[in-house]
Amino acid sequence: MTISLRLSLIYYIVSIKKLINSYIVSILALMMDSGEKEGIFEEFLEFVNQKGFVLNKKKIGKERELFREFLNFLSKKKLAVVKKKRKGIPFSVFNKKLSTLESIVCFLREVERLKYKDIAILLRKNPGHIGIIYRKARKKDVSKLNTSSNLVIPFHLFKRNVSVFEQVIVYLKKIGYSFKQVSEILHRDYQTIWTVYQRGKKKL
Repeated sequence: MTISLRLSLIYYIVSIKKLINSYIVSILALMMDSGEKEGIFEEFLEFVNQKGFVLNKKKIGKERELFREFLNFLSKKKLAVVKKKRKGIPFSVFNKKLSTLESIVCFLREVERLKYKDIAILLRKNPGHIGIIYRKARKKDVSKLNTSSNLVIPFHLFKRNVSVFEQVIVYLKKIGYSFKQVSEILHRDYQTIWTVYQRGKKKL
């Protein structure tokens, strides 16, 4: 973070002090000091502009809520960029060493460079759970994921209360793949694919 950018940020926030108090200034400063990109300033300006400068304590209730809104804004914007760049998860990331969920989490973490929170939003999972899955996966296999396939599992597929494994299998069956083909794509036993499909289709 350059000195001029820091000064610009301070000047800007002071100029709208009736809308955004010193708590937000402190949090943003901490973010910058911890290595956040300089683009955070532009992101913040865009966020406030979208809100139309109508934020106030009465509407927000607490200062922390404004900052949470801002973080949510950043997460959604980043996910939108990822979805635009790539339509989904390549079939080729799946392998014998990692589970289907582990492969997807590793892909989103290492290839798409998403934070645990963003992966959790995409997969409808708990952020803490995502971190555990990733660390467990990397103890099993540290090789680079194969992302060469043009065939993908779409990002919009995932829903709550249904396992990722079930959703992926039901999706592949829905678009015409046989049980044998699905078992080859996911590198899982034929009987396992059949059993999980029967369970998953009842939920979806």
